[in-house]
Amino acid sequence: MRRGITAFIVFFVVRLACQGTLADDQSLGEVARKQRQQQAKKTVQPTKGVTNDDIPEHAPDPPEPEQKPNDSKIASGMNGDQVRKIIQVQKDRITALKAQIEKLRSSIHYVEANRYSNGVEYNQAQQRKQQEVDRMQKQLEGEKSKLETMQESARHAGFGSAIYDP
Repeated sequence: MRRGITAFIVFFVVRLACQGTLADDQSLGEVARKQRQQQAKKTVQPTKGVTNDDIPEHAPDPPEPEQKPNDSKIASGMNGDQVRKIIQVQKDRITALKAQIEKLRSSIHYVEANRYSNGVEYNQAQQRKQQEVDRMQKQLEGEKSKLETMQESARHAGFGSAIYDP
């Protein structure tokens, strides 16, 4: 019985040694090719980053009406509280967007490119921030025009200034 166990252990050790030498016989190119194939299998689709623009501050209570220029039906069929809430939500969006613009604008600081080792790259990042501020500024103008349209349609529907200018 002891002899059978010893023979099994010897066989197992010899087999492991043979496998070790076979693995060493691969060329560097074969190893690299297998590594690339394994990495290709493991690649995952890049995920989209979520920004504050993608996440609403809070959900509005009433359903939002369609935003069309000179659309007088924004306030028709709604009571004063609903119209006031919709307009207040739009004002809150504008306020939040203004705060984001100001925060981003205050973080922009250019440097002299030749003073720092990565000054050019740093200034390029600052330029991207400035472009983002410009984009957000255009978005702010659009939000303001939506607010004006909402207020005007509420005024035309007969609501007082306490409703359309809370």
